[in-house]
Amino acid sequence: MCERIARSRSEWDFEFELNKLFGEEGVGYQMSQGKITKIGTEEFDDAISGAVEELDPTKFAIPLQQFMKALGFRNSMPPDYPNAVKESVNAMEGVWQIITGRPGTALPTLLTGLQESDCFESLPSSLKRIYDALYGYGSGSEGARHAGVGGDVPEAEEAELIIHTCAAAIRYAIKTYEGFD
Repeated sequence: MCERIARSRSEWDFEFELNKLFGEEGVGYQMSQGKITKIGTEEFDDAISGAVEELDPTKFAIPLQQFMKALGFRNSMPPDYPNAVKESVNAMEGVWQIITGRPGTALPTLLTGLQESDCFESLPSSLKRIYDALYGYGSGSEGARHAGVGGDVPEAEEAELIIHTCAAAIRYAIKTYEGFD
């Protein structure tokens, strides 16, 4: 409703007043350019924008779409944290599938193959564990991957940690491995 009102009035005045009200009431949302979004920390916002910049739409169209869906689920009202987690992990997995040229291959298999490959610089085992943990969390979360059977329902802080970490993992993968063949 607020977004519709913003479109029909002087956007800046309405946004200013609405954001002031949100601040006074301690609401974790803001309106920017006619859209209501969840407020994140500066570090979170920087990580997100960095990942989006790295996801070249000509090469990484599907992972970019998945990552934007993750942000949409996070920012929806009410937020859908399980799907935000799922989509951010899917985006990360999709980046690796494109980089390695192995679409449809599960992330743990891709990364194991990467460690054993002569075509790529070796992925340090400690970093592989981080990727495996993100994949495992996404797979084990209720309502996320694998039809959402069992597992924990991610809360806001957990979902933001996963999205933030997936953003960093996406940037690392692209910057480190995209040029290798």
